[in-house]
Amino acid sequence: MEFMNLSDKPLRFGGSKEGLLKMIVLPDYSPGREGLPVGVVGVYDRMSHEVQADYLGPDIGCGMTLAKFERPLEGLEYLTHNAASRLKSSSSELRSLGGGNHFITFYEAVKIAEDSEVGLQAEDNLVLVHSGSGELGRQVYAHGVSGGRFMGVYDRLIGFGLQNRKNILDLIQSMAKNRMEIVSNHPHNTVELDDEQVTYRKGAIKLLPGEITVIPSSMGGDALIVRAKPQIVELENSMCHGTGRKISRSSAKSRDFDFTDLRKRVFIPSFIRDKNIQSEHPDCYRKIEEVYPAIRQYLDLIGVLSPRSFLCS
Repeated sequence: MEFMNLSDKPLRFGGSKEGLLKMIVLPDYSPGREGLPVGVVGVYDRMSHEVQADYLGPDIGCGMTLAKFERPLEGLEYLTHNAASRLKSSSSELRSLGGGNHFITFYEAVKIAEDSEVGLQAEDNLVLVHSGSGELGRQVYAHGVSGGRFMGVYDRLIGFGLQNRKNILDLIQSMAKNRMEIVSNHPHNTVELDDEQVTYRKGAIKLLPGEITVIPSSMGGDALIVRAKPQIVELENSMCHGTGRKISRSSAKSRDFDFTDLRKRVFIPSFIRDKNIQSEHPDCYRKIEEVYPAIRQYLDLIGVLSPRSFLCS
C-alpha cells in the first residue's frame, strides 16, 4: 500500500484496510468519526472493496462554488445582511446553507498574477458558497447504504449540492442586481469508480492538470485561487478543499475568542450571534500560510482573496 502524508500530523484511520491501494493525507487533515477522516484520499481495489456511504459521512456531495461579480459591489453589508435573512427564513432546502461549517463569504481580490489568464483583476468582488446535500445525504448515511444501492442515489446527492449552490448564487445575483460568472465549482465529498479502483475524496476535490480551484482558510482569513500543475497526478488528481481545523468543535465551545476584533475586520450580520459561530472562529482553523507550502509544488498561484463579509445559517 502506497502512503503519502502531506499533513503535520500522523494519520488516525479507523476504516477498513482491506483492498486499500493508496492513502493520501492532505495538509487540511483532521480526524473524523466516519470511515475516512477529513482531508484524505483513499484508493481501493474495486474487486475487493464495496463502496460504503459512511466513508464519506452524512454530507455526501458537499462542495464549494466561487463566482465573480461583473461589476464592483455596492452596499455589501446591506446585501450580506439581507441575503442572510432570506436564507435563514427559506422554507426550501434547495436554498439553504444547512448546518455545520457551511457558509457564504464575499471577497475582494487583492493580488492577481499578471499572466493568470482567468479574467480576474485586483479589486474584483467574488463570492464563495459552501453547502452540501442536506437531509437527503444524512438519510443515506444513517441507513448505511452501500454497493449498488449507494451508487444508485449518489448522482442525486451530487446533483442536489450543485443545484443548491446554484440556487443560492441566483438569489445573491438577483439581490445584488449584478451578474456573476462561475470561477470554480467542485464537490469535495465524493467517490469515483473505474474498472480497477474506487477513489474516495473526503474533504478533497478532484482537480485535473490546468483546472482552477479556490482554497479558503477561515471566515477571517485569506483564500487562494490556484491552478493545478501536471504534478497533481501524484495526488490522484486531488487537492484539499480548505486549510482544515486545528481545534475541534467540542473544544472550541469552551474557549474564549475575540469576536469584537473579528467583526471589525469582516462584516457579520448582527443577528448571527457570537455563540452561533463559536466553533468557526478563525483561531479554530489553520492559516493559509501553514498549509500552502506543503502543496505549492502541485499548484500555480493565481491570486489572493481577502474576506469582506461572512454569513452562515
